Amino acid sequence: MPGCLRLVQLLFMASLLVAFISSAVIFGFDVDFLRNGPSHLHSIIVSAGVEYKDVDSAKLLQAIHEASSNVWIHMPLYVIGCICVVIMIMCFFGGFGSVLLCYTLLAGYVIIKFVALVGLAFAVLWIFGNNLKESKAEKFLMEKMSEYGDNAFSYIIDFVQSDLHCCGLRSASDWDEITSPLYPRSCCPVPPSEKDVNCSEEVCLPCFGDRTFEKPCLTAFRQEMFDSSSWIGFVGSGLLAIIIIVVFNFFLALYLCLVARKKREKEQRSHGEKSCPWATRNDLELL
Repeated sequence: MPGCLRLVQLLFMASLLVAFISSAVIFGFDVDFLRNGPSHLHSIIVSAGVEYKDVDSAKLLQAIHEASSNVWIHMPLYVIGCICVVIMIMCFFGGFGSVLLCYTLLAGYVIIKFVALVGLAFAVLWIFGNNLKESKAEKFLMEKMSEYGDNAFSYIIDFVQSDLHCCGLRSASDWDEITSPLYPRSCCPVPPSEKDVNCSEEVCLPCFGDRTFEKPCLTAFRQEMFDSSSWIGFVGSGLLAIIIIVVFNFFLALYLCLVARKKREKEQRSHGEKSCPWATRNDLELL
């Protein structure tokens, strides 16, 4: 039993260390994206959008800044930042509770971890089950789609559709009342002969409905979250790793909490001591 307990404590401390480092790294990226996100995204689009030789870099950066000013874009970043701070703080409490086998600290840690698991479950269900129907995000995206070609945000739409090989938010028919009978060039595969061609010179093959990508972008985004070779897949892999760490950490903490509870009950029956060794002066004298 002591050997098993020691092993669980070491595994628990190791998982806390991984969680703390991961949260610190994610928090750093989160803060950096809040401050410099538009510039980073601008660099990614410009470097990846090879087929769009007519991109106006200044207008593209302006469009990204406009999109990033939307509160619904910032809200997830603020939430992620707060969650990372809470996790880092809880790692300290969990570590002290594990070393001292303090039931009070471990019980509080387990409760908060359980709440975190429920929150993660809802987040996963929202990512893969929410179709954004009548949401603020949908209204914002449909408004930008309706203005396609009139502002620099069109470059962002083209980048997403071209990179994910998708067309429209839920289907290609989202473009029917906007660009019909043609579709944006990013809705269609780029033939090899047009890879290095400036399509503003009207030498590219028009994008008609029979050539568009079949997948809607909402579906493509969710599928890409399992592809580790894409930037979206990197985010999805990180989310999966976090879920595994949280679940593993939760069960280790639950085991330690049960051990600490038995230890406390045994001490209360024999000495009437409280749950934590530093709780009273008498406890300190016993130590």
